[in-house]
This record gives sequence, C-alpha cells and structure tokens, in this order.
Amino acid sequence: MQPDSSLSQEPQNVPPVAELKKSPMKINFLAIILAIVLLILAGVGYWGFTLNTSLKATQGTLTTLQGKYDSLTSEKNTLASNLDTITAELEATKAELEKTKTDLSKAEQKAASLRASMDKAMDWLNVAIAVEVDGENDKSVMEKINTLGDSKLASLYKASTDFEIKSSNDIDKWLELFNDFERYLFNGIVDRLK
Repeated sequence: MQPDSSLSQEPQNVPPVAELKKSPMKINFLAIILAIVLLILAGVGYWGFTLNTSLKATQGTLTTLQGKYDSLTSEKNTLASNLDTITAELEATKAELEKTKTDLSKAEQKAASLRASMDKAMDWLNVAIAVEVDGENDKSVMEKINTLGDSKLASLYKASTDFEIKSSNDIDKWLELFNDFERYLFNGIVDRLK
C-alpha cells in the first residue's frame, strides 16, 4: 500500500496554532445558581434530618418523662390517700386519748375518794382494834373516838364504859349497850368503804 499523498501535503488554509485566540470565558450563571440551589437543598435536607433526629429523641424523652409524671402522679395520689387515712386514724386516736384522759381523771378522782374513805375507815378500824384486840384503856380509846368527830359513837362508848354492873341482870344491859356501840362502830367502818 502506498501512502496517501493527501496526508503528506501540508494543509493550506489552517491557521497556525499560535494564532488561535482563546475566547473569553463566559460565566454560566445558570450553573452557579443551580449549584447554590443544590447546596441550599443539601443544607436544608441535612438540617431537616438533624431536626427529625432531634424531634424523635425529644419525643422519646417526652414519653419517658410522661411515664415518670404518670408514675409520680399515681404515687402522689397514693400518698394523699394514705395521708387521709393516717389523718383520720390520728383524729380517732386523739378522740380516744381525750376519752382515756377523761376516764383516767375520773379514775383518779375515784381513787382519791376511795383512798379518803379507806383512810376514814382505817381510823374507825383502829378504834375497833384498840377495843377488841389490843384492849387499850378507856382513856386511850376515847381519844381515838374523839379524833373521828362522831358524837354518837363517843356517847355509845361512854355509855358502855360508864355503866356499872351491880347484878347479873346488869350484865345483859351492859352487853346490850356494848353491842350497840360495836354495831355502830362496824357499820361506820362499812359505810366508809362504800
């Protein structure tokens, strides 16, 4: 094959390479606007994604806090109910305590009254012991009777001690006087213990 002769010839109307002029660069505003819009959309998309992630986290926190709030509300209601119950029990206890104080005061008054009655009965019993057990002399017994302040008891005792026995018939009379004294004395003891 033979070399093509048309290729070996130099081109005739082709401008030299150095003569090519660069055309001034045209700014493509459409491409710049499109790039800016794409950047804005990418930023808005990222921002939306970030907000969505934050929203989901906030909703999870809200759900957790709502559960805790409901739990605390339930606990508060339980505590309020317990407080009401305890308050009612406290009021009942206070009322019972007041009743107990009143009962105690009455019992103390009764005890004081009983103690005073027992002391009086003991004074009367001391007279009986002096006469019946110890056999004290008439003067000593009369002093004890006088401390009681009972004139009938004093007169019954004086009548039985002043009585003179002159005959056997007088013994019955004396026994009757002494029995009247003893009956009055022992009835006095019993009356003070009532």
